[in-house]
Amino acid sequence: MVARENVTVFGTSAVYLKMCEDAGLVFTGNLTALRAVLSTGSILYDDQYHWLRDKVKPIPLQSISGGTDILGCFVLGNPNLPVYAGESQCKSLGLDVRAMAHDSGLAEGVGELICANPFPSRPLGFFGDSDGTRFHDTYFAQNAGMWTHGDLIEFTANGSARLHGRSDGVLNVHGNRIGPAEIYRVLRAFPQIEDALAVERRVGSGLGQNQMVLLLVLRRGEVLDGELTGRIRRQLAARNSSAHVPDVILSVPELPVTHTGKRSEAAARDAVNGITVRNEAALRNPECLEVIGRRYEDSIPPKT
Repeated sequence: MVARENVTVFGTSAVYLKMCEDAGLVFTGNLTALRAVLSTGSILYDDQYHWLRDKVKPIPLQSISGGTDILGCFVLGNPNLPVYAGESQCKSLGLDVRAMAHDSGLAEGVGELICANPFPSRPLGFFGDSDGTRFHDTYFAQNAGMWTHGDLIEFTANGSARLHGRSDGVLNVHGNRIGPAEIYRVLRAFPQIEDALAVERRVGSGLGQNQMVLLLVLRRGEVLDGELTGRIRRQLAARNSSAHVPDVILSVPELPVTHTGKRSEAAARDAVNGITVRNEAALRNPECLEVIGRRYEDSIPPKT
C-alpha cells in the first residue's frame, strides 16, 4: 500500500513492526516516496530500528509517545535531528515534559512522565464527570498542577528520550523497583517466546515480600521445561541483575489485552493475586484470567 500510493510518512505500531521482523519479512518494492516511519502504541525496541534500516529502507524510524486523550505527543520525531535506536528524538514543541522522581524532584534516570505546563490540546474533563473528580484523580492527583500520564521516561544527554513502559506496571519485588521493559528486552532474544508479561504477586504485608511472576506465551510446539526456564533466569541475571530474575515463570495460552490490543498488566496482576479484576469490561479476552490464576495456584508447592 505504501509503495502503491506513494506514501511519504507511514504511521504504524511497534507491534506491527515486531510481527514483520519476527516473520523475517524483507521488502523489495519501490519506496522512493517514503521518507519516514512513525511508530506508537507500545515500546519500540532497538532491534526494530535495525530491521527497518536493513530490511525495508534506511530512513528515520520515529518513536512517538502521547495519547488519544491529549490528541498529540509528549515526545516525537524531528526531521532535523539524528535518530538513536530505541529513542524518541525530542520533546514536543510547547510541552514542558519531564521525568519526575518519587520525591517530586527531577529524576536522574527513569522517572514518571509528567507535563508541567498547560497545553492547548489538554482535555477539559471526562464525559459525565460533573464535578471533575475522576479527571483530577486520573491525571493530577499524583503531582499537583502537573499532568501525570502514567508512563516511565528517561531523557538522555542529547535531549532524546527512552520510554520504559507504563508506570503502573513497575514492579517492586524484594525491595527493588524494576521496569518490566528491562526484562522484555532480554526475552526478545528467545525465539521460543511469543509474548511476555511480568507482574507482581503480594505474598505478605512486609516491605520487600512481593514476588515477580513472569507469564510467557510460547510459540506453537514449544514447551516451558527446566532447560528453557534455566536459560531465561541466567540471561536475565547476566544482562540485568539478580533482582530481575522472576520468582515464578509460567506458560499461559494468552495474555489479557484491551479492546485496542494493549496488554493489561493490572488485569494479569489481579489474576495472579487471586482478587477481583477491576477492569474486566475493558478486556477483549477476559476468559484468559481464570487460566492465569489457576496456573499460578498450581505452581505453588503444597504445604507439608
